[in-house]
Order: sequence, then structure tokens, then C-alpha cells
Amino acid sequence: MTLHQPLATGPSLTMQLAPHVCLKVLVTDERQPCALALTLASGSHDEPEQWLGMAHFLEHLVFRGSRNFAAGDGLMEWVQQAGGRVNARTEARQTGFHFEVDSARFVPALARLADMLAYPLLCAQTLLSEREVLEQEYRMYARTPRALLAASAGPLLQPGHPAGKFHAGNKSTLPVELAGFLPGLQDFHQRAYLHSPLCIAVSVPGRWADWQTDVLNGLQPLLTQRWPRQESLPSLAFKPGARARMQVDAAGHGLLLHVAMAEQAAGLPLLVEWLEQILDQQGDDYLLTHLQRHFSCSGVEAGLPYVYGGQGVVTLSWKGCREPDWPLLLEMWLDWLGQWRHYLGSQQARDYLERARQHRWLMASPLERVQQVLQETDGAAALDSLDALIGQLQAGRFARVAWGEEAVSDRFDQGLPLAIEELTPALMQVQATACRRFAVTPQPQQVLEAAINAGNAGRAMSTLLPPHWPEGQALCYLGWQVGAAQAALPLVQQRLAGWARAWRWHGIGWQLQAAGDMLFLRAHGPADCLALALNQCSGLLEEPLPEQTRAVQVESPFALRQLMQQLPLWLEAEPAAGWQRRLNRCPQQGLWLGSPVAMAALRLNPPVAGAKPACLSVRPLAAGWHHVREGIAQVDEALLVVLIPAADGPQGLLYQQLAALLQGPLQQRLRSQDGLCYAIFAMPWQQGAVSGLLLATQSSSVSAGELLRALRLAMQESMASLPAQQLQEAVAAFRHEAEQGRLTPEEWSQWCFAAWQRSGYQAVPATTDTVLPVTDAAGVTRALQQVLDDRHWVVLSNQPASGA
Repeated sequence: MTLHQPLATGPSLTMQLAPHVCLKVLVTDERQPCALALTLASGSHDEPEQWLGMAHFLEHLVFRGSRNFAAGDGLMEWVQQAGGRVNARTEARQTGFHFEVDSARFVPALARLADMLAYPLLCAQTLLSEREVLEQEYRMYARTPRALLAASAGPLLQPGHPAGKFHAGNKSTLPVELAGFLPGLQDFHQRAYLHSPLCIAVSVPGRWADWQTDVLNGLQPLLTQRWPRQESLPSLAFKPGARARMQVDAAGHGLLLHVAMAEQAAGLPLLVEWLEQILDQQGDDYLLTHLQRHFSCSGVEAGLPYVYGGQGVVTLSWKGCREPDWPLLLEMWLDWLGQWRHYLGSQQARDYLERARQHRWLMASPLERVQQVLQETDGAAALDSLDALIGQLQAGRFARVAWGEEAVSDRFDQGLPLAIEELTPALMQVQATACRRFAVTPQPQQVLEAAINAGNAGRAMSTLLPPHWPEGQALCYLGWQVGAAQAALPLVQQRLAGWARAWRWHGIGWQLQAAGDMLFLRAHGPADCLALALNQCSGLLEEPLPEQTRAVQVESPFALRQLMQQLPLWLEAEPAAGWQRRLNRCPQQGLWLGSPVAMAALRLNPPVAGAKPACLSVRPLAAGWHHVREGIAQVDEALLVVLIPAADGPQGLLYQQLAALLQGPLQQRLRSQDGLCYAIFAMPWQQGAVSGLLLATQSSSVSAGELLRALRLAMQESMASLPAQQLQEAVAAFRHEAEQGRLTPEEWSQWCFAAWQRSGYQAVPATTDTVLPVTDAAGVTRALQQVLDDRHWVVLSNQPASGA
């Protein structure tokens, strides 16, 4: 047993539980939830070659019941019922499972996890129904441009390496009806889950001594005989001079570079994180500005489709570039990489990267922290990987793909059908010219180093310090009285997208909310940099917003998520009238949660003479079916998003708790029993003064109208089996958690913001009694009845309402 400090804070201990079984422990504040993450050293590249996707399939199947826990009482249902988080992921050479739940449910959750990994049922009927779910997921994922572009490396690699295949699995690759499939699956389970090396990380509140016995007992089913991996990896290299053209529909056009690294790839995960951060920087002399000017490039992305055992494939994508741009584009890219490498070697860069890492750790949840502990990164290894990447580019060892919507003649299918045509090989060696100077210092670093105390122009902000607020964190609502907040929201979202990505590197999260005639930016981050980040944000809003009524900012590659992002635009029953497009001329309101000391640097607009009081009334919601044609990817699947609005604050609190109680039953009915969808999401939703219950799903087997009918039926069945007392108990437990100081900053802020609005934007005491709405038995009964009244449902879909 050894003590160490794995990342930015707190002592952690490491225990060797058995040969090739490692446990890492983080100890947190007593008010924090518990979390666990584990990785098995076996993934999709270890599955039987004749059954592509078996590893991913097995990851799904273990959630469908085990020796001691039925499917309806397994890990997913147990955690989701308490409002926790649970998920799993299959990668090339490892499989991971993780969950986060309150401390009272952690040990039973651990028992369910160990049981499902060690003793899954794997019955024939489950195989058939879960394959339908996997097919739904495959269709959803396989049409995203990001997945298609990452898979384009396959036909260009030298034969023999499993990285050339797409291992998600689908109906055609998983013949579960064959007599030999189930025994093959059972054998793979033994090798992958019970005999491969295992690493576990847990986060527990209080003292480890109070948890140790229960945790170690819970892990006993996984302490089986495990062996280290003994293998020689096949060679990883692209065909010399490999290049291709690829058809990707509804994605514009661009260029893609694949670089294979046969060694020095251990630091690639951290290097790609660094690349993603610096490539988002916008402004004079940054790389993206040069690319826009010379090549009409609208964005650059870095990806890592494969990394293991010192090998890796890095992808670099330039959207908007065309095939003739290759020589000058790669020359500019190599120039920039050299200058960025020089910056990364400086003490200034090391100090900044460490500060950003400290910020991200401070803001990370227990679940995020245990995931980071399992993937500890090394800055020196990342620099070695960067040097190796530069060497590969200079030697011309890469593959080039030009993608667009133009048809191509050839097809390639190794688990994912691609419209891709290999071109005549052409070697291209790239040399840096050092003829341009680029800005390589991230903008947040410049802001933090300047640390200008801007002052607040004599304006006072409302400040609250909720009970047991986490030290070092702050949360701010910054609002502008624009007049038509719903119309302004997507335009401001588009304006601030780059700012948000840059500050996400420091753990700052953000959201825009419309409340009456006020548009609010909600930002949560480290107290020592949040005000400075918000000042930069205000500077970006000095120019007037564009003259358009609606703009769409898509932040997700998945169509269902895109549809959910459209919901704020469809909440008003009437179109917006004229409004103020210069936010720096708008009356402003602000609410700061956390220590007021860190707020001193925040700059606010000066008071506006003759400003009208903010409008707090909520317009009627646009209930009914809305056919959304723009702003989402065009897919064949039926997409469905349903908002069930709450009538008032108490009902909003009830719906928040109801979401957790409905998640399991709806998932069991629509996904596992009926096989209609890959997943169903039930979650609380709030946008300014509007709150409610959000339901979202998609299907490739039925229309949106049929999916809505199935959802109505599943809701009726779920609500019929849900006693009112259970919802009352859930609300009482939530209030108790609040009184004990166990609410997250996000939960506290939601209710503090609502109370602040009700007060007319005046300061209110941050106590449970003043902030949380009061519910009673009659209110619970009304909520259970009204949630089924679909006359008030706001329905968004990519299909018309036929059959609904």
C-alpha cells in the first residue's frame, strides 16, 4: 500500500487486491456522493475475429440481469432511481464501467456491479432483444460525420491491424441465432471480464477506514485469477502515399489527415486534449484566423481513434478546405506545430497547464475524478508524442482524405459501410518554412496573467452563500434586459461558443437561459478566475448581435441531442417583437453564489436611466407538436423530445424527483421489453422561469407518431405503479439532503435563481426554507395527474405529427 497525490489534491492510496487487480482510493468531503470507475484490460480488438462487435455487445448484455439481481433491480435501475449516473464504454483494448450515487446506496450498487460483471445471465432471449437495441445505437452513431471520418483510416492502413475495422457491431455482424454464438460469447466473457487485468478507482466521503471492509467484500466476485497481457502488436502504418476521396452527406467539405504512430504514442491522449484547447483560440495571429484567411477554413478538430501499447492514430480535420490546399496547408500546419512546441517547452506554459489542471480537478465531480485517476497523464510523454508527430509529418508518413458530398465510386465495409475511393498514392514531404509568426499562448492564460480588476461601475450584485458551499467555487447569473430573450438566446450562444470552449479548459461550465425579457448567462467555475472569464465574455458582447430572428448553434454530433438543444426556441407561443441587440446598453442584473471576495473583479454595465423593471411574467408555452426541419442532422430515425411543463415552483420540484423515478421503468418498457429505441432519457429541465420533465428518445423501427403513442402508454403504466407516497418520500429525502448541505452547486443555484426571480431580483436568504418550494400531499396528487395530461406537452420531432 502506498500513499501519493495522483493529481491536484488530496491524499490517495493504492492497494494491490490480487495479482493484476489494483484499487485506487480517493477520500472526499462527507457531503459528496460516492463514485467508482473500473477498466478491464480487454476491448473490441480482443473479441473473436468472426464476430465483430462482440465486446460492445457483451458490455450491453451484462446490464440485462445477473445471478443475484434481475434486470429491473440491476445497477442501472438502482443508480438511476436515486438520481445518480451510470454508464459503460468499450474501447479498442479496454472496457470501462462507472457510476456515481449517494453514499447510502453505494455498497448495494457495488454488489450489483460485481455481480453483473462476474455472473451475467446471457440468455438467448436477451441476446435477441439487446441486439435490436445495439442495432438502434449503431444506426444512430454510424451516420454521424465524426464516426465516418474516423473510420476512413481503415482502408488506408496496411492490412493486418484491427484498428482498420469498425467494432461497434450490428445485426449483420452478430448472428446470435447460430448455435456456436452463445458458447463463444460465454468464453469471451470469461477471458475479458474474469481473467484480464483490472484497475478500479473509488471515491468515498469521510474516512476510508469506515468503507474499507464493505468495499473489499463487494469486490470479492471480481478477485479472480487474472493474467497480464502477452501479445505482440501487429505493425501500425499507412500505405505509402495513401490518399482518398470520401462521400459524407450533409457535412459540407474538408480535409482529413491521419497520422499513424508505431511508438511514442503513450502521451497522445493528453496531447490531443492540449490540441483541442489551443485550436479553439480565435483572434489575430491565432492559427484558425490564418486558416480562415488563406483557405476559408471554418474549424479545426483533433481526434484519437486509436491508442494502445505505444501505438496510436491521430486525426486532424480542417473543415472548409479543399484538395488543392494540401501543400500550403500542411506547410502552415508544420510551421505552427513547431512554434507551439517551443511554447510548450517554456516554464510559462508548464505553469499555465498546471493551473488549468488544478482548476479542472477543483470543478470535477467524484465520478470525473475517479475517471481521471484511471487515466493519469504525463506532460513529458505528451511532448514526446508531439515530437514523434512532427517527425512523422516531416517524413511524409501519413494518409490524406478529402471529404465532401460529391459521389465516389468505391465502397469499404469492415463493420461500417463507407463511400470512399482510394486514389493513386502520392508521397508528400512537408517542411516548415518559419515564414509566419503565430499566437500560441491561450487567451485564458493572457486574461489570468493580466488579472485586471475591472470594477463594477458602482453596480451592486446580489450575493448568496448557500450552506456548505464548496470552497474555491463560484457560480454567477449575469443577465441583460434585452426585451426578447428567446430571440437573443441562440445569437448570443453562437457569439460565445469559442469563449466557452476556451474556458472549459479551466473547468468553467455555462448555459444561457431566457427568463421573461431577461437573458441570463449562468457560469460555474473556479472562484479565482470566473469573474475574469465573465469580463472577457462581456467584451465579446460589445458589438451588436446580427439582424436575424433565429440562429442555431449545434454543439453535439447526435441528432437527438441537437433536437433537445432546439427546445428553448419553441417555448414561446408568440414570435418576439423588437429588442435591444447591443447588450452593453441593456439594464443588467447579477447573482453571485459563493464568496463575494472573488466577485470584486467582475465588470457590470452602468445603470441605464429610465429603464423599465424587468418583466417576470412567463408567456404561454407553445404546446403541441412542432415539426423541426432545421438545425438538426437529417436522419431517417424518428426523433422525439417531449417537455411536460410544471405549473409552478412546487410542481417543478416534484417533477425533478419524478424524473429519477421514471427513468428505470420507461427504459425497461420502451428499450428492453419493446425494443423500440436505443435509450429513453427522463430528466428535469429548467430554462429561466420554465421548469418541467423532459423525455427524449429516438427509434429506427417506428415513426415518431407511433413512438409518442408508445411513450404515452409507458408513462401511463409507470405512473399507475408509482404510489404518491413514493414521490413524497423522494421530495422529503431531497429536502433533507439540502438541509445537510449535500446539494450540488448546480442544484442549489437552480432554486436560488428561482427565489431571486420571485423576489424581483432582490437578495434573498440562502436557506432551505426560503429557497426550496413547499410541497404537500394535494400537490403531489395534482402533479401525478397533470403529468399525463398531454394537452400541455410541448413535442418536438424531425417528423410531422401523422399518427400521433
